[in-house]
Amino acid sequence: MLLLHCFGSPSFSSGVQMKKRVENHTVRGIIHCHSCFSYDGTHSLEELCRALRSENLQFVALTEHSAGISQDAYRKFVARCRSLSSKDFVLIPGLEILCLDGTEIAGIGLEEMVEQGEPNQVVAAI
Repeated sequence: MLLLHCFGSPSFSSGVQMKKRVENHTVRGIIHCHSCFSYDGTHSLEELCRALRSENLQFVALTEHSAGISQDAYRKFVARCRSLSSKDFVLIPGLEILCLDGTEIAGIGLEEMVEQGEPNQVVAAI
């Protein structure tokens, strides 16, 4: 679990409208999580939301494996994350990209698919 201490308002464009500026606010959530969208995940986004909300967490940063995912499928995934997000809980879409040299890089808050490449290319695309 990550305890994230925020100064200022969140920058991820989840589609959730923030009515006031967040100042000096601690949020609890999980980073690097896979849903059944990845080959090694077992739970749907809805199941993850229920489980994490029941533990009073406020976000999950998903890092789905990019292998085998099309641009269209990823766009639908991002849209689903937005539709399940609320003012109390945010699903942050992201990818775990396997680089050509075997390095794995996780990018969160990604609106578009990031293609496989050399690490410096993947980082630049994120």
